[in-house]
Amino acid sequence: MGIDELNAIKARLGVKTDKELADFLGIKVESVNHFRYRDIPKKYIKEVEMTENKIGELQEAKEKLGLKTDKELADFLGVKKESINMYRVRGIPNKLKLLIEKGITKDIYTKTMDTSEPHKIPIHYYKNVTASAGYGISVLESTPQKLELSQALLSGVKIQSYKHLDLISVAGDSMLPYFENGDKVLIERECVAKNGDTIIANIEGNLYIKRLEKDPFNKWIKLISANREYATITLEGQEMEKINIIGVVRAKFSVKTY
Repeated sequence: MGIDELNAIKARLGVKTDKELADFLGIKVESVNHFRYRDIPKKYIKEVEMTENKIGELQEAKEKLGLKTDKELADFLGVKKESINMYRVRGIPNKLKLLIEKGITKDIYTKTMDTSEPHKIPIHYYKNVTASAGYGISVLESTPQKLELSQALLSGVKIQSYKHLDLISVAGDSMLPYFENGDKVLIERECVAKNGDTIIANIEGNLYIKRLEKDPFNKWIKLISANREYATITLEGQEMEKINIIGVVRAKFSVKTY
């Protein structure tokens, strides 16, 4: 293989000595010495390539979380620095993947762990935008107000990402008893709507809150009201192009005055 090639592999893996490389590959130091004079076995080359992918995954995770060093990541997760080295071999753990999927950065995580000051999640509140629980309401142009909700308040809500949350109002009674006129609904945008989800949909400028049923193979979408007095909206074939699913309803807030 040659000394240059061996050093290149060490650099790719982030190790410096023959012993570190031997420990990584699970072989004796003497075997590493032999690699200077003969080709490294293919199984080790494959292991190096797989590890490179995991190292790249780890580096990408640190960048997304706003971290630079292994020590910062270890402190962030509350683990020993040695555990971070294992991620290069085994891949990053599910806990770390979940934090990335949720859009939790170092700042957010630190504030969340500080019980003296619960972290606030930014929400776009469209005061003049209303989704119809009836026959459709024209979408009004609106500049959102910026609100903040406690992450503790949203902890029981099935939200995939805290990055794209909107709050709008409901008008009408077609979604009774689940949604009443005047309720505020929390919408998660940038997520995939599934059958059975309650969604906010825009159809030719009208905004609706309905339960979604769809069949992409037979090419139809149905928007179903909870109140049976209201007919189901059915879009078939090319009509499906008329609909734009804004997001999935994750929570509602009812405001009662006395």
